[in-house]
Amino acid sequence: LGLLSCDRVSLFVVDRKMNMFRLYASNLASPIMVNPGQGIVGSVFSNKQVVNIPDCYQDHRFDRSLDQDSGYTTKSLIAVPIVDFDGAAVGVLQAINKLRFTGRQSSTGIANCSSSSSSCSNLTPGACVVPFKRNDEKIMLHLTPHVSIALRNAEVYREAISTSERSMGLLNTIQSLSQDLGGQSLLLTITMHATKIVSSERATVFLVDELNQQLWSVSTDTGQEIRIPKGTGIAGQCCNDAKVINIPDAYSDGRFNQEVDRQTGFRTQSILAIPLLDHENVRQMRLQSAARSRRSIPGSELLEFEHRKRMSNTGNEKYVIGVIQMINKVSYDGQLAIFDDGDIEVMELFAKFVSPKLANSTMISRRTTDLSDKKEAELALMPQPLADRDDRTERVWKRLVSTAALDALAEEGELQISPR
Repeated sequence: LGLLSCDRVSLFVVDRKMNMFRLYASNLASPIMVNPGQGIVGSVFSNKQVVNIPDCYQDHRFDRSLDQDSGYTTKSLIAVPIVDFDGAAVGVLQAINKLRFTGRQSSTGIANCSSSSSSCSNLTPGACVVPFKRNDEKIMLHLTPHVSIALRNAEVYREAISTSERSMGLLNTIQSLSQDLGGQSLLLTITMHATKIVSSERATVFLVDELNQQLWSVSTDTGQEIRIPKGTGIAGQCCNDAKVINIPDAYSDGRFNQEVDRQTGFRTQSILAIPLLDHENVRQMRLQSAARSRRSIPGSELLEFEHRKRMSNTGNEKYVIGVIQMINKVSYDGQLAIFDDGDIEVMELFAKFVSPKLANSTMISRRTTDLSDKKEAELALMPQPLADRDDRTERVWKRLVSTAALDALAEEGELQISPR
């Protein structure tokens, strides 16, 4: 402002991940995101050419809607591209409304216009504005290379800090999971570390309840249990497909349920869903259990089908025990961003760390046992031709039927079992 004696200065920095400009302005308390293809700034960025406009309202590239929304009047403007060392444009430096300078400075540091001049009557906005001169162009052309170097150094430093924070986050996760945690404490610990590792506003860990065909979790705010039908929504599809889902704009995706945002008042922008794959040992135990059940009850076509399905589809949803869903990536300056490949990579590694802990927890093992018992009972009690039953099958059949009958009598109070 002091070098150019202008009213406002703006710095547009391109965000390659979001394909947008991050705008830092002298009149803004915090940066905002703007479309890179609009107005004079978009033209300067694309063509890499300096633009000096005496009257913006006489230029067809000027977007008047910005002035209409803010009530500000833009008259003179100068914009210079910021070019990296490899010749690529990384931003635009823009100055607006050069003021007639008399040597007096206001309390804000902006040059005041001469009150005796008829062109500086202060009757209308922009009355004291004059066009930028050739010297102003030279000043900005000498300034932009230093801005480019500063932006590059800031990017390198930011990447180094981000890598360090992710590494420390993973180490802290391993240390926390080494402790003996209860069910809800384990979920909350995983949620807390996941939010810090990728800098997201919220995170939710959904676990698979095969018995009820649902995904369930615990709310980090209220501690209440949350249940949604398995296979619905973004988390459900991530669970069924066992694949990562990365959504930059949730409202443009048909799978996103906007009703949740309307009820809570929260605004969801970006979503990253990571499947929690079953631990290798647990998977082998389930395959062995299925094989034993198959040998115990020959002639069951349904069990044969289930066994072939488990053996062949190694990426099937049966091996997914849950989903980690991250919401709203937050950038270094506090603005909302989108999840990138680095976030996906670190979260997949994070999922490999937490999946064995979840798979061996009581929350998963209890539901897995209930599901296995239910399936074995259903398969064993299926009517079968007597010719298909061997002696061993007949014994299993009788034992299960007898147990079911005894349980029924006990529930009705007709049978009392004395302790041994």
